[in-house]
Amino acid sequence: CSSDLQGIWNPLLSRLNAQNLQAVSVPKLAINYQRVSTNKQGEEDRSGFSRQDEALARWKREHPDYEVRVIKEMISGKKNVKSGLLGQFLKDAQKAEVAPGTVLVFETWSRLSRGDMADCMQLMLDIFNAGLGVSFCDWGCQILRSFDETGGTVFQIVGAAQRSHGEWLEKQARTVGARQWRRNEIAENASGGQSAIFGNYRFKPRSECPDKPGYPRWLDVAPNGDWVLLEEEIAWVQRAFKLALEMGTGRIARELRAMGVTQAESDEPINKGDLAAVLSSVTVLGWRQNMNNNKPVGDPVKGVYPAIITLKEFEDVQIALR
Repeated sequence: CSSDLQGIWNPLLSRLNAQNLQAVSVPKLAINYQRVSTNKQGEEDRSGFSRQDEALARWKREHPDYEVRVIKEMISGKKNVKSGLLGQFLKDAQKAEVAPGTVLVFETWSRLSRGDMADCMQLMLDIFNAGLGVSFCDWGCQILRSFDETGGTVFQIVGAAQRSHGEWLEKQARTVGARQWRRNEIAENASGGQSAIFGNYRFKPRSECPDKPGYPRWLDVAPNGDWVLLEEEIAWVQRAFKLALEMGTGRIARELRAMGVTQAESDEPINKGDLAAVLSSVTVLGWRQNMNNNKPVGDPVKGVYPAIITLKEFEDVQIALR
């Protein structure tokens, strides 16, 4: 990330060398940080990048003397400082690798952070101590450079942080509730793997959710709600199970690559790790294993998908893998 971001502010920083301080007029620099949480939000939701672009246009009209660069990323407001471009920018600023006085511009506070009060106050301190200003378009586009810039700044920040974090908690609660409801509907209505409809919940066809449909790569959903078996996908999975009784996953993966088999969510050739995950997944039995943070939750639910491998074949391969 750092090398990509350097291209945004290094050209301006280079003008500040000691030999040119008197000769060169350095423009004021603003970095507009735009964030959305998901690809869907970035493309469709009204609160995505398009609305942030409109807010930036207003900010430019208020501050025509600033040269503005834009940083965009798709990441959670709970992670953008720790592992995103915003965090990398702050690290560079703290190392004096960003032009002094640069202003960070946000559409709203929620684009900056969804953290709790302690995290938010520390983040603002980090921004100010790094010699940066900050400006929120929905706060009248004013530029803040310290907590005591104006009489009400601290209270404004506290209120915004509370609202933003509260919205995040509410969204998390809705997500957890929806996930548990979906799991209950599937568990209570699993009937042998012929239908993708489970009570009031139904899986969507791949055409509506091509990236992560929530079911194995060898399945699709018909308009009437039945599972559709993708024969070419099933063929290589079944072949891999046969080969696993005689050879290791590395060699099998090489054979599958020669057949043109790719990874589940990209066009990259399948690798040893991808293959091992398929060979050890109970989805081939038609079972669904609920997960939380990549860890199994409870026992698998049987009869959710059509089985493409018998239980004996699966158990034999697990022994072979061990």
